[in-house]
Amino acid sequence: MSNLADTAFASLQAFNAAHGHSPDEKHIKALRAIPDTLSAMAEGKAANRVYLSALDPGVGKSQATAHFARALVHSPDHREVGMLIMVGRIDEASGIARTLQDVRENLAVFTSDDKVNALGGTGKDAQSSAQILITTHQRAERLIREHRTFSSIEAFHFRGQPRAVRVWDEAYLPGVPISQDRTALLGLVRPLLIPYRKLADVIETFATQLRDVANDQLICVPDFEAEAGASFIEVVNNVDLSDEQLSSLMGLYAVGGTNVRAASDDKMGVSLVSFEDVWPTDFRPVLVLDASGRVRTTYSDMEKYRGTIERLPTAVKRYEPLTIHAWKTQGGKHAFHDRKKREYLLDGIVELIQTKPDEKWLIVAHKDAKGSSPTIDALRKRLPSISVGGPTPEGSDENPVDDEEATVRVITWGNHMAVNAYRDFPNVILAGTLFMRDSSYIAMTHLSQGRPTRDGFRPRSEIMATQKGEHAHFLLQALCRGRVRQLDGEYCKPMDAYIIASERSGVIQQLPEIFPGCTMKTWREEPKAIPKQVRIAVAYLRAMMAEGVMRITYETLAAVVKVSRQNLARDVLSHPEWKAAAQALGWNTSGKGRQARMLYRLV
Repeated sequence: MSNLADTAFASLQAFNAAHGHSPDEKHIKALRAIPDTLSAMAEGKAANRVYLSALDPGVGKSQATAHFARALVHSPDHREVGMLIMVGRIDEASGIARTLQDVRENLAVFTSDDKVNALGGTGKDAQSSAQILITTHQRAERLIREHRTFSSIEAFHFRGQPRAVRVWDEAYLPGVPISQDRTALLGLVRPLLIPYRKLADVIETFATQLRDVANDQLICVPDFEAEAGASFIEVVNNVDLSDEQLSSLMGLYAVGGTNVRAASDDKMGVSLVSFEDVWPTDFRPVLVLDASGRVRTTYSDMEKYRGTIERLPTAVKRYEPLTIHAWKTQGGKHAFHDRKKREYLLDGIVELIQTKPDEKWLIVAHKDAKGSSPTIDALRKRLPSISVGGPTPEGSDENPVDDEEATVRVITWGNHMAVNAYRDFPNVILAGTLFMRDSSYIAMTHLSQGRPTRDGFRPRSEIMATQKGEHAHFLLQALCRGRVRQLDGEYCKPMDAYIIASERSGVIQQLPEIFPGCTMKTWREEPKAIPKQVRIAVAYLRAMMAEGVMRITYETLAAVVKVSRQNLARDVLSHPEWKAAAQALGWNTSGKGRQARMLYRLV
């Protein structure tokens, strides 16, 4: 490969050696593929593809990118070549910019946060004159929507030409999955009512009609732009919308004037299901750095049906040093929103932390309208001698414990991606798992395959494969915030992980596939539910005792619990719970001969 790739890789190896990062030969080969691919882009030799590096978290994908950026800046043969790095969130842009402060004068940051932007070079033309430009996925998507092609976005040009080297950090999809329920659409009515009354009326009428739509029904969606006389760009530039409202409006405009299908989301009713292709062909070539590339079905579908994915050489960590402890109980958002269940789960978490009070703990928790603070507050009350900290809602002073000093740190699902601050934590608790609505998985399947929903939904087996891949994605990313993300040869560093998930969800069964070689153990045993017939029989014994009854025939007992005499032994008498309860109440359950036909109290 070129001297550019050689220089970048030599710099990366020196960095790894200096920081005790020791990948084995397979991982070194996979890391080498990153500067090789970026160099091919810089020299105009890369194909029009989405190149995927799916190395596990912590192996060094981001560092390989940063070292290439430095090599590009210092290469006299590539003065005219610009590089664009796109990340998921502003704090990730900040992190990369801080990493590249040694080439700050050749760096620009383009986000909605002026403080983060200031980490780049100074001057009003820094964005176009800096060789390395960092921006967010959301910013890039918005500009693509406005300009339709990548090459026409002057904000992404360097010296009059589109930036040739393009890196997309974390999860990539070729567009946006659309899954809109009636309540989400009605949430648009109020903010649009005054500035765009006609648009608000059209949306309200359409949302009301969705109430009577059946699962798998084909729906004709109004052309909102034509009927209301307002373009999407015009509306978003004039109305202050939340991220959720913006997503809903974007989805409506994307499918406006077309036929799409509705999918049932149980109690939520039906949702419109479709997708929008966003990224034009001239957005490629682009390098995607996503550790979840080896577990998400979406990439396999893009590879098979769209033919745009090209996988770079990769290597999978060995996870023998990882021990996963499972608590098989409901851990979804609804479980934590139920007061009684939440208290029960928090008691279990507190009991666990107290077994290792001097070690660091990271908890990934569900959030509510206040973010993670309810979980932080609850843990502080239960752990008065252990410091608990975590992200605080913007502008709030409710979290006085400095994050770097806290023994227990709490982050929320959705903010668990691309975070490196907890890489030395030996204990990680997933306080529940993250699930999406059924319609979301359907939309993602159709987007990945490029198949319009109007032609009918894909088979259930394909939807379930997407769902399984997304579960794996969340689990891999969340657990790899802790020490397991570090690499020692081909192995991860030792760590204990604790997961709350129901057995029915299938999440626990996936873990050995996601983390090959890990050890599975039980965290807590759930008390087994006593069968209904046994509970009725025990209650009857108590009632008869109160009345002074000394004998009860099995025929009577069978009639009380509403089973046949023949099935009484199977449904009641054979259960250990029955025998233990009856004997504890003083009833003989082991009679022989004539006595075997009845229970009698021991005097």
